[in-house]
Amino acid sequence: MKYLFLDLENTVIDSWENLIVLNNPKVQETIRSINPEKIGIYSFAIWDDKDKETFKTMLFADITKTYNINIDLELLFSVPDIIKISGFDPKMKPNEFIKSYGKELSFIQFSKKKFGGNGNETFLIDDLVEDTYIESKNIKITMLNPIRVDKNYQPSTLALSLPNVSVSQSG
Repeated sequence: MKYLFLDLENTVIDSWENLIVLNNPKVQETIRSINPEKIGIYSFAIWDDKDKETFKTMLFADITKTYNINIDLELLFSVPDIIKISGFDPKMKPNEFIKSYGKELSFIQFSKKKFGGNGNETFLIDDLVEDTYIESKNIKITMLNPIRVDKNYQPSTLALSLPNVSVSQSG
């Protein structure tokens, strides 16, 4: 199954303090190219259940309409959710987690723990990541930066078509 996760700040909204939905054509084109089966939110802007509620009441409808997508609210995670799912120390403070692991390492671990196996693929569109493709026998993980993303994204040619791509395979 293909799971796509969207970052919020500077990707689909301006900022958490300024909840304006951005109409980003590169993000829209990339979503269409990936053609995910499920879409969720993976954002360090969502710190707790209160922030999840803010997302649901203030952003969900506008993002869904602007990007013409269906966001699965079961795939809306707070930073403490991400820490727990990824298998990191649940007592770790969100600031410490973000500083220690960042978006890329945390998304890789999150993807492996939550979706590893059964031929799943996870994608993250985020302004803080490098364009990256990782494939193992259990999962394929792709991270795309919406500022640099190739509008003609093709999974099979990611490593060839996107600059600054890291490719690794593990067994």
